[in-house]
Amino acid sequence: MNYKKIYNDFIDNRKSKKINGYYEVHHIIPRSFGGNNNESNLIKLTSADHFFAHILLAKIYGKSMIPAVFLMSNRRWDGKPKKEYRLSYEIMRKEWARYAATMPGKKGNENGNYNHDRFEWLNLDTLETLHATMNEMHSNFGGTRGMWTQVVSGAKNSAYGWIVNTGVEKKRGLKNKKTKFINEDGRFFIGTQKDFIEFSGVSTATASRICRHGSISICGWKIEGSEKPSPPRKNKGGFYKLVNNENEVKILKRLDAALFLESSASQFSAGAYGSEKNKKPYKGWYVTKTN
Repeated sequence: MNYKKIYNDFIDNRKSKKINGYYEVHHIIPRSFGGNNNESNLIKLTSADHFFAHILLAKIYGKSMIPAVFLMSNRRWDGKPKKEYRLSYEIMRKEWARYAATMPGKKGNENGNYNHDRFEWLNLDTLETLHATMNEMHSNFGGTRGMWTQVVSGAKNSAYGWIVNTGVEKKRGLKNKKTKFINEDGRFFIGTQKDFIEFSGVSTATASRICRHGSISICGWKIEGSEKPSPPRKNKGGFYKLVNNENEVKILKRLDAALFLESSASQFSAGAYGSEKNKKPYKGWYVTKTN
């Protein structure tokens, strides 16, 4: 198909049309292909015609004209293409993907943003030290490049147990650290905190208390060497007074009250707080905490 002829005929047709209201100025010959800002190279087009003109230019010239169509088809503030542009957007997105795949990438020290600095790294698990760049740490130990950048900048404490050795004492992050968990019934498990949650079925909060605070869980799990009992929860075992419009009164513990009102424990706590503070019923009952 002769897209250049179609484009020229289209431009000639639009030169004779008058536009009332909003218009966009279009370069007949793109500036990236030798066009200038002279009046003879400019034409006023509606937004739809402007978009169509760039589709034809992308078909004629390809390469650098494809991104312009891609951006034009993505004009809505929420980042989604206009409904009438969906088909064109899909076509040009595929064209751009094919073109982008041919562009040479620059990795490692070929990248202009490559950091050549070598840092002294210390492994908090093994006390091993290394002198390496961030890219070398990423290549040797995995993770994301941003992860190692965050360790160097101080935004992240450690990565896979590695810190930048500045002489300041740091604690190892728990992520990806393997720990031995033992249970009072004789069971044991070795793995990360995430693995332990999947193995034992305990909540994330419980696993965090076991790992971070050395607590012993209600179900008997602890980390090896820990003898510290779980810290008592605030207001554990408290009672709530429920009163309805018929002056019927019930005094129940939190979990029993939640079950009575067919709520989860967290929903009931929020509802009880709102009821007491605003003096409004929660599911037909005025709720106050008694102790």
